[in-house]
Amino acid sequence: MTTRSIACLLVLLAFTGCARYEFDVVEPPELARHIGPDKWETANWGPVDYRLRTVENRLVVDVHNVTDREMRLLGDRSYVVGPDGQSHPLGGRVIGPKSFVRLILPPMLRAVPTGPRVGFGVGVGIGGGGWHRHRGGYFVGAAYDPFWDEPRYAVVFDGPEGGYWEWPGEGEARLMLVIQQAGAGGEAGTVLTHQFTVRRKRV
Repeated sequence: MTTRSIACLLVLLAFTGCARYEFDVVEPPELARHIGPDKWETANWGPVDYRLRTVENRLVVDVHNVTDREMRLLGDRSYVVGPDGQSHPLGGRVIGPKSFVRLILPPMLRAVPTGPRVGFGVGVGIGGGGWHRHRGGYFVGAAYDPFWDEPRYAVVFDGPEGGYWEWPGEGEARLMLVIQQAGAGGEAGTVLTHQFTVRRKRV
């Protein structure tokens, strides 16, 4: 895309405007609150602190382990149900003591360069164009075009297969997080089940 094309696109966006969305936690009722872009909202649920914020129309959820023992987000039991009713996996991960993991809803796609390129570092490499898989990510779309004289991009989602989804407009999503605490001797301990219903609304 040329500099002129980019400038025209920015002018068009400035005149047409973009919809802005924020979120409300509606369930469980004791944690109900508005989630805006200006500050983090903290909701305590036992040994877990959830810190939530709206960032660029997405809901960011930081899951904080406030204990001195590790926790595990159980990927085979945790999921999010999108506003269309489809269930999506979240993927398992370890939450170290006094640390957090971050969830972004809906998840983000990112662009990675493809096509002819020269790289310098340990040796020199020249890569060809076409389709490829990037570190376990999943293609949404990219194609080889021999007449394209600028870097080409593949849109990639790094996450569990089936984990990418979109949230167009308003609606509700349900978030199920199943977290296992480590026992005193490192063995599997208590399992926590935390379920949220979140409403996305235009502002």
